[in-house]
Amino acid sequence: WTTMGRMARIGADQATALTRLPYPRASAPSSSTPRKPADV
Repeated sequence: WTTMGRMARIGADQATALTRLPYPRASAPSSSTPRKPADV
């Protein structure tokens, strides 16, 4: 379970980094879109 928790945290960090990037989210990979619920 610890590994899953780490992966979830890493995914959230990556999503946050993508959101902070200057270019719009549309440029971000679609693979990160389904993880939006995790952001909330």
